[in-house]
Amino acid sequence: MVKARNIAMWDPAAANGEGRWSSLCDSNPPNRCDIDGVSYRGTSAQAASPVYVFSLAYHAASNMLYVGGLFQSAGQRYANINSLAAFSLTSKSWSIVGGGIAGPSPVVHALYISPGSQDLYVAGSFSAVGKQNSDVLSAGLNAGNIAVFSLTSGSWNTLNGGIPDADIRTVAVDGQTVYCGGKKLYTNQQSGIRPLHRLALMLVQESSGYIRATGPSFVQ
Repeated sequence: MVKARNIAMWDPAAANGEGRWSSLCDSNPPNRCDIDGVSYRGTSAQAASPVYVFSLAYHAASNMLYVGGLFQSAGQRYANINSLAAFSLTSKSWSIVGGGIAGPSPVVHALYISPGSQDLYVAGSFSAVGKQNSDVLSAGLNAGNIAVFSLTSGSWNTLNGGIPDADIRTVAVDGQTVYCGGKKLYTNQQSGIRPLHRLALMLVQESSGYIRATGPSFVQ
């Protein structure tokens, strides 16, 4: 039996081709992993805290696995990494992504890397990127539940403020169009707020290394 916390890896070439499950953990220095994946933070007193992994995205160029969900630590029990983490399949180490995400109970439901792209789309329920809730001295960037992290520059782009007050569950990208699906996708109209939308479209244009977004527009 392999001990793994909410995430595991299958290697079909291991065990002389019979395959083997393993945890994403390296207990040797300098990594000193002690929780075999992602979990709650601290002692067993926090064991009742819910922990989920909702989305994974693999970046072949860097051999990094990006992990999104609802958790408080990754790799080490006291590592303060909330709901968005990266695991290096080369060094077997866990790390925070771009300073992290923040907001009331921040959660990542969707991760997406466009084929041939160096951009990681992160979506869920959060209000800031580039910081965590514990980073009281960092302002971060206001983000409406979706943002793009550049895997080359390490910078965030908030896509024109994203979609505030939404709970985005899935993301797809087709050229310059970003599709966001979920619930509570609100749009402001002169007659008030209309909360019946489930699909949003956002136009993204890349120019000289910068990403600019217009929209979103909503589909009934």
